[in-house]
Amino acid sequence: MKVYLALTRPKLKRGAEWKLTTLNGLLALLMLITALWHWWTLIVAALFYWPGQWLLRQAAKHDPQWLAVYGRALRHPLIREPHGYAWTRERRPQAPLPRPPRWFK
Repeated sequence: MKVYLALTRPKLKRGAEWKLTTLNGLLALLMLITALWHWWTLIVAALFYWPGQWLLRQAAKHDPQWLAVYGRALRHPLIREPHGYAWTRERRPQAPLPRPPRWFK
């Protein structure tokens, strides 16, 4: 059975792109580990994790593959169309060989 790429759904975790969700969770986990020495990092971890996850969910509602699409766009340079802008006119093609001088016949 064939599965067409257009019919596949992106892999989401907790409602957002899985790579970003994992990164957000690891950041919160690191803050929880530092809470063993500084208790106030528990509050900071909560303030980073829940609003951060909400923001990632909102981005996934707009585009579920946000990181993949924009990451690919940043890795590849902008491609300009060969015809230029809409208001420009085409140049006359150059002659393949230069004209011979007048004295040459």
